[in-house]
Amino acid sequence: MTACSTVLLFLGGGTAAAEPIDLPDVAQTGETDDGWQFNLSMTEIRINAVPNLAATPFTKEGFVSGKVRVTIDGDGQVPVNSGFAILGVQLGCQIDVGDGLDLGLDGDSDYGTDEYFDNTPESSVNLSPEISTTVKPGSIKTLGLGSKVLKGRNASITVRDAHIQIDGCAGPVSVRLFASAKISTDSADNSANVYGDVLPL
Repeated sequence: MTACSTVLLFLGGGTAAAEPIDLPDVAQTGETDDGWQFNLSMTEIRINAVPNLAATPFTKEGFVSGKVRVTIDGDGQVPVNSGFAILGVQLGCQIDVGDGLDLGLDGDSDYGTDEYFDNTPESSVNLSPEISTTVKPGSIKTLGLGSKVLKGRNASITVRDAHIQIDGCAGPVSVRLFASAKISTDSADNSANVYGDVLPL
């Protein structure tokens, strides 16, 4: 096998398509100092990892779905002035090679100048792929999928098959959906956060 073929094989390895995975619902409930019941849930969580369009081992691609619901129950002593909800996704890369890869051929030989031009049978050339990059520690990227301002006691965000991708990653990539919510009164601020299971992308 030639060196060029070796390089192409190294870069051309693809990832087989996997079945979409449905994850368990998560929720958080608590009572605020003002006497409100503050509820946050994330349901219908689905992660679908797919082969990336670029067919490169340094990019991961997929689609995610989820639904966030916020409710405010009870009779608090102080009115709720404002609030919001967020649905997002976190992508964790083990080895960051985002500065790019340089591919080349490293050659060595056991011939002299005269032997090379004479093209004698003793002449030989060995070429091997040489890959250089700047390797950095892994990183976690956070992407927002949707947000909603609370204008009452109920709010929801529903996202279906949102596209996600991460580039320049030479190691495994993990994905996790999350939801956050916050309410504010004249006397207190309260927030809640929930996280889905971590899966490979």
